[in-house]
Amino acid sequence: MVQVQSGDDAAAEDLVRLTGGWLRMCLLAYIDDPALVDDLRQELFIDLIEHPHDYTPGTQFGAYLKTKARYAALTAIRAQQRRHVATQRYTAHLRYELAGSLSDEMVNSRDRTEHLRRCRDHLSGSANDLLRLRYDERMPVHTISDRLGRSPDWVRSTLHRIRLELARCLQRTLGVEA
Repeated sequence: MVQVQSGDDAAAEDLVRLTGGWLRMCLLAYIDDPALVDDLRQELFIDLIEHPHDYTPGTQFGAYLKTKARYAALTAIRAQQRRHVATQRYTAHLRYELAGSLSDEMVNSRDRTEHLRRCRDHLSGSANDLLRLRYDERMPVHTISDRLGRSPDWVRSTLHRIRLELARCLQRTLGVEA
């Protein structure tokens, strides 16, 4: 590290090469997301190279680096927790804000559901089968394609055409956009 402080670029490369795996293991002790660990490791090395004089020569470099890694990991964990709490608060607020408008929409939703059922009754049997597999049974597209012996692209495009036909039917019966 003393050589890095003196501006030796080769020493900086050696430092990264020699301590990279060890630093990764230190970070993995706190964080189980490998992508985040790699990002933090890279940030730590950038910080070491941009601010080499933060390290005091004569002290244990391993302890210094481990302390920086621990601090970086705990900071990242706290940031994730803050984002999670903010998301929960926002979700609760959004639910509260929408609660009033949703009650009116629930009544309309029942009517729309009935109209949708009627429109679906006018579809062919194979179209209804495809809708049943995808939406009622929540089957993935690739499973449907395997079952029907068709390509996944065929399943997706056919479902798209069926949804368009249902939307047109709802527009005709409700007189509004679906």
